[in-house]
Amino acid sequence: MSPTFPPPADTSTEDSLVPDDLYQRYQAAHRAHRAHATTCSRCTDTIRCPDGERLFEAFTRLQDAYLARQRRQQRP
Repeated sequence: MSPTFPPPADTSTEDSLVPDDLYQRYQAAHRAHRAHATTCSRCTDTIRCPDGERLFEAFTRLQDAYLARQRRQQRP
């Protein structure tokens, strides 16, 4: 499938080879949180600075959305 042409009308985005945007955002949020946590002297596994808390919340919100969608897709 060409990135310059839309998929045929009778296919969904799930049928295409387009990367999963929600998964990509969830993984990017995880990387951002981990990168911050490794350099921030105020963040631990259980206590976070304001920036660390914001990054962690973004990660968990996206992870929850991704996993909820996965569960919905697995139902018969």
